[in-house]
Amino acid sequence: YLDRRHIRLQRRGEETEALYARRARAIGLEAATSPAGACALVSSPAPAGGSQPSVLKRTFSGPQAVAQALVRAGGNGGRKVVAAAKPLGHLLAALRMGLATGEDRMRALGLAACIAARTNLYWQVWTSVGKVILGCIAFDRKKIARGLTENAAFVLVHFSIDRASRHLSQHLTLRIWENISKQVLGLYFHNGALHHALSVRPQLVRNPAARAGEALAFAEAVAATIDDVVKPLCIGAYLIGRALVSDGRMVGLAALVTLLIHKLCAAGLAPNIRELTRRGAALEAKFKTLHARFRQNLEPIAFCGGGAAERRVIDSCYDAVEEHTINGVRAGLVYQTVSQFLLYGDMLPLSIMRMLSAIHVWKRSRSLEMGGLSPAEFEDMWYYDNCTKLGFNTLSKIAALPERLAHLDGLAQGIVELVQGLQRAEAVAPSPAETPSSGAPEIRADGLHIVSPERKVCAVGVSFEASRGRALLVTGPNASGKSLLASTLAGLWPPRAGSTGAVCGRALGGVRPHISDLFMVPQRPYLAPGALADNAAYPAVVAGDRARIRECLEAVGLSTIVERYGLDHCPAVPWDELLSGGEQQRICLARCLFHRPKFALLDECTSMISQDIEAALYARIQDIGVVPITFSQRLVLPDIHQQELCLGEDSESGWTLVALEHGAGASL
Repeated sequence: YLDRRHIRLQRRGEETEALYARRARAIGLEAATSPAGACALVSSPAPAGGSQPSVLKRTFSGPQAVAQALVRAGGNGGRKVVAAAKPLGHLLAALRMGLATGEDRMRALGLAACIAARTNLYWQVWTSVGKVILGCIAFDRKKIARGLTENAAFVLVHFSIDRASRHLSQHLTLRIWENISKQVLGLYFHNGALHHALSVRPQLVRNPAARAGEALAFAEAVAATIDDVVKPLCIGAYLIGRALVSDGRMVGLAALVTLLIHKLCAAGLAPNIRELTRRGAALEAKFKTLHARFRQNLEPIAFCGGGAAERRVIDSCYDAVEEHTINGVRAGLVYQTVSQFLLYGDMLPLSIMRMLSAIHVWKRSRSLEMGGLSPAEFEDMWYYDNCTKLGFNTLSKIAALPERLAHLDGLAQGIVELVQGLQRAEAVAPSPAETPSSGAPEIRADGLHIVSPERKVCAVGVSFEASRGRALLVTGPNASGKSLLASTLAGLWPPRAGSTGAVCGRALGGVRPHISDLFMVPQRPYLAPGALADNAAYPAVVAGDRARIRECLEAVGLSTIVERYGLDHCPAVPWDELLSGGEQQRICLARCLFHRPKFALLDECTSMISQDIEAALYARIQDIGVVPITFSQRLVLPDIHQQELCLGEDSESGWTLVALEHGAGASL
């Protein structure tokens, strides 16, 4: 029996796949084996006369067509899309985003000037110390006093400029973080770019919340690189240059040979810093995302007793982060050992410095033959020794610069890829209408094809009309295309090429309907931070229309909630933790009453409300003149709706339209 049942299920699955394939061929869709489709923007044929069309149509195509469409459509609203194809391109692109304004770039130039002045003052401080030592040897009190005075003055100025450079560095850190975050958040909410980027296949962005949080880590890494690498590197280069002036090419040759040996060792022993950083950031982002998901689903996890299962998931993710960190340490162990031996001041560089100082003394000092040391020769040797020592001590910083740049580039890669994906999505996502439509109050679909992001053809040639007195009920099983149809009508998902339709006179695929024409109440309620009045009027900003808000909340049965919390109280705990699921859905329905649209897309938005309350809420929606378009898995409220669109039908088209009269149905 089980074998026969398995064979029947297998045959049914094969028949279903064959049915989807026939539907795809019927609408000219590529085979499922082709690269996953994305939503591309393509211009409709230009009308006679060569003028550009006023409306752009959207259709499915591959990633290459997306890029071609971006070029044809003029890019991202005239703005240049961030590009990062060259080495360190991600780093440079992220810095351009972080230093977006002229004021920020002037601060960066000021920081560079402070570092240059600080480098010269560092040498002046050491010069004044040498004068003090020289005065002590010569027993010259005036020279000692003059050296101490100069030293105090140079130390004070050096300290002031150093503090100024640190202040500028910290300020630039905040500005880089702020500018990148503003650009990312602006792209998030403009034209629904984030929703579009996550809806198409392949997805244009991955882990957007975690990648947006990497902006702070990138900004802090830039500041740390300036303080730990750039400043010591400038001092080392300056002092080695001074030593070169003092004793020819010996110091430069020694430093160059040391760095060359280190470079050869790095080529064979160094791990891929950029890839390790990118991989580590991705694993940490996944770990943070799991914690956020766990926090948002505490109640169902507790009800199911799923603590142990969640612990296993989080532990496995943490183990991946830990394993990656350990493997990174192991991969760089030999390289770090060789690098420290070659570059750290108390190892090989110390021997080189002492050898160079001995050669310098041997070549330039005549005191060895006379048995004494003149003050001038001591001063010369002291300067040379300190220049060599301090210069060689910064060799590790010089050699670490490529690694730090690779680390920064790895951090910047996630940010730049996020911005690039959002910019592509923004360029092809439909923009919202600015004013309500003056067209006829009807929603019409004529030959609409419902295709999922995975290129599954759920229905072919769907046609219907909804208007006052012709409310529509859309039914069907899971994955039959109900939410896709709702997203298409709401302008969140582009219609397939060849499909036509309109919402209140505006063609589908042009602009998103205005909130006064079409308001969508999704299956999963969303309550924004703020007061109860803010949530009832969301997304509008309400100043003084409190009586209407109270009326809408009382109409959906939330009088006790209004009395308990008031309209203007902002609780410390999120609303989704204070209110039950049914109460949250009622607030979303109160929004529909507040905005009074011509049509309301109700996507299973009463699943947590009892049937008698559900009927009363629908009646209230109809009383204010709103035409409901309901999406459900079953036949609900046939007295409210006049027609039923059945999706998921086992036919070539995948749908039927049925007239509803007091619970009886007849095909239209």
